[in-house]
Amino acid sequence: MNILVIRLDFLGDMICTTPLLAALRREYPEARLCVLATRYNRVALAGNTDVDEIFTYVYSRQPERNERPGKLRALWDRLCLVRRLRKERFDLVVIPNGGRNQGSITFAHQLGARRIVFRDRETEFDDRNPEHVASRTIEHEALSGFRLLDLPPERHGPLHLKLVADPARLAAQSWSPGPPVVGLFVTARDPARIWPTAHWATLARALAETGGAAEGGPLRVAILWSPGRPDQPFIRGDDAQADTLRQALAGLPNVHFVPTPTVDDLIAVAANLDLAVTPDGAPVHICAALDRPVVALFENRREKTGRWYPLGVPQRLVTATAEAGGTSVGDIAPEAVLAAVQALLQESVRKRAAGRAAATAPS
Repeated sequence: MNILVIRLDFLGDMICTTPLLAALRREYPEARLCVLATRYNRVALAGNTDVDEIFTYVYSRQPERNERPGKLRALWDRLCLVRRLRKERFDLVVIPNGGRNQGSITFAHQLGARRIVFRDRETEFDDRNPEHVASRTIEHEALSGFRLLDLPPERHGPLHLKLVADPARLAAQSWSPGPPVVGLFVTARDPARIWPTAHWATLARALAETGGAAEGGPLRVAILWSPGRPDQPFIRGDDAQADTLRQALAGLPNVHFVPTPTVDDLIAVAANLDLAVTPDGAPVHICAALDRPVVALFENRREKTGRWYPLGVPQRLVTATAEAGGTSVGDIAPEAVLAAVQALLQESVRKRAAGRAAATAPS
């Protein structure tokens, strides 16, 4: 069997597709399993042994997003990609998006596959559509592909996201022994997901000075951000915010500033954290895939918290309270996030203590 999975949206969406890829590999161990990705989200599949080959999508209307710039190059490269994929003679093409991705559907129909499965108007979930939010099932995005294929997820046990960190970068980003490291992911692209710089400073100072009570002292705090300008294409840069935080947190030796210029760097840094605090976005799923506990800051919208929460890891979801009139991430109080961090740290301490007790108990 020859299978192609198409995922052309964001990095977090591709990470949410990894449980389906693992399930397809187990269901069809002899199949050839390929993925059509973008040049930006394909990094999520580096080192993923469930996938046999990754093809890179070519944008014809947005040639600046391609590896080779230029309109004529884009048209030629896209034609070559279609011809290459048609030669594969795919038995099955899967577009696992919970929402309807028309670009992926249009492209899939050019490939001559025997069967194409995707969300139609009756089964899609568009979180911008109030009717969908009110009447359609809200479940984690990772389950969408399973539903499309009538593949029971329970047959594959608890679902986990999957990422493989680069060993060299992982070693370079390791921390020396000491207090737990809490990573603060301060970069967000969507205005509704941006937490004010002053709130990040308040949280970082509280963690670095007093920490979580269960840990018995201050914690180490890593400030993670995407370098660059806020108006740069594709990925917002937050150098100005990082500079403001440096000034606000000057003199605190437990606060460390760690730029993440590439996704590979971001993955390696996240893999070495003891706990992550991040707005809704790719870092939520990166940390979950690396089995890191996550405090996630969400808009006060159940279609967001129900579809994009960190799958399979200890977590706390924090939203602004409707009673206080808040709806966006920016309306969340620092005290609420600090309480969530401390609660999750205490839970982690209890689990470690229980694990040590079980390991030393007489058989």
